[in-house]
Amino acid sequence: MKSAALHRPILLVHPDRSEAELLIEKLKASGVSRPILWRRDRFDACDYLAAAEIGGDERYMPCAVLLDEQLGASETQAFADWVRAMPSLGTIHLIMLTSETDGGRSAPPQAGIERRSEINAVAGILARACDF
Repeated sequence: MKSAALHRPILLVHPDRSEAELLIEKLKASGVSRPILWRRDRFDACDYLAAAEIGGDERYMPCAVLLDEQLGASETQAFADWVRAMPSLGTIHLIMLTSETDGGRSAPPQAGIERRSEINAVAGILARACDF
């Protein structure tokens, strides 16, 4: 019998639902087989994690949280600080998604992760973070 850890979801925190859905679709097409749940902001994500912790069912606790840079530095830092202050959440991997142009400058927020190589890189990071 497989352990509950093998079924833990991935939590995507992204302020734009349509962009989040597109990213989830691309990650699934790239081979990510775990459920990917979407939350709009750090407050919604914290509520989800708190409920999962209180419920005590490991299947609902994500193995990784993808934080999109569109959340802003202060929001992502506040979320990371909150997670790290909770010992019971210590097994969750926090992964920051950023976009850069080829010249190293930040891409416009709507650019997102577009190239297949970028999607595959994120999928690889998730595989290492979630598949113990």
